[in-house]
Amino acid sequence: MLSAFSVVLVVSMLLAFYNVVCQAVSQSALYQQAMAAQSQAIWRCKRMPSVSARHDCLLAVPTLLVSSDRPTSPVSP
Repeated sequence: MLSAFSVVLVVSMLLAFYNVVCQAVSQSALYQQAMAAQSQAIWRCKRMPSVSARHDCLLAVPTLLVSSDRPTSPVSP
């Protein structure tokens, strides 16, 4: 009886661990996609010809990580 309980316990713990790992992998993939999209948006903003357009574009990019590349206050003309 104790042996069957132990097997059920071990299998349930393995299934729980598998579920946690799958969720972490899925979340990591989504985070990588979001970081790539943010990086491309920042690259496009930095290629804009005027300073004011660059600034407005960078302020419109959603922030995933704190970056020193983004302006924190409006640039005075």
